[in-house]
Amino acid sequence: FVPLKNIAAPNSNFLRSVVEACNMTKKYTVFETEMMQTLVEHKWNSYVEKMFFYHLKLDLAMVFFLTVDALTYKTVTNSDNHLAIKIVGHVPSII
Repeated sequence: FVPLKNIAAPNSNFLRSVVEACNMTKKYTVFETEMMQTLVEHKWNSYVEKMFFYHLKLDLAMVFFLTVDALTYKTVTNSDNHLAIKIVGHVPSII
């Protein structure tokens, strides 16, 4: 028995169940059907695309700021050659 009610809902586990079944049988031909292609495209357009690009923007911002921090990093030690704290802009870094 496969419940088909609300298979396109945001919290539906239908696609997950299909993928798990495909992984167990090692047969993925179900994704060649028009119904599955339509379902995957609908899920992408309705929910996943927005989340994907939101997280992509966050990841790119993190890479940018870490790159800026790495490029402006300078070794600073105190007179005893112990670890010191350097502040670049508003980002404290332990060095």
